[in-house]
Amino acid sequence: MNLAALLWAGLLAYSAATKVRGMPHSMLRAMRDLALPAPLMRPAVAYAHLAAQIIVALGLTLAPQPFQGVCAAGGVLLALAYLAVIWRARGRSCQCFGTTARPITSWTLVRSILVVALACWAAAWGSVAQWPTIPLFLSILAIELASAARTGRA
Repeated sequence: MNLAALLWAGLLAYSAATKVRGMPHSMLRAMRDLALPAPLMRPAVAYAHLAAQIIVALGLTLAPQPFQGVCAAGGVLLALAYLAVIWRARGRSCQCFGTTARPITSWTLVRSILVVALACWAAAWGSVAQWPTIPLFLSILAIELASAARTGRA
């Protein structure tokens, strides 16, 4: 396991932990805020999303190879799906990494692109070089903290 995989797993675990309470209603409310299509607005989809986050996080940290690689690929797909949802929901609000909805801004899009980069690094390149992981993760964290401070919901 590489540092990128560990940090990506941590982000997924944190996101899942903030959504467990109040399931499935909390997740359905977040999905509604993001204006997801009606077929996705189902409790089963909310639970599947939560399960995917947990499975990828656990797989990145605990699974033996080659299952760890499969989980890393799943993590990239999850990050790309998040980016697509955020891109589509510009101007709305998101409970991405917490329980409080915040407006989706261009910084939210940048953060989502950095999350995709972190997931890709976890999947493939993190075993080659570890150093890019730290600036990626710190950038994600800085954007999230700045967003929380701007909205007064840290």
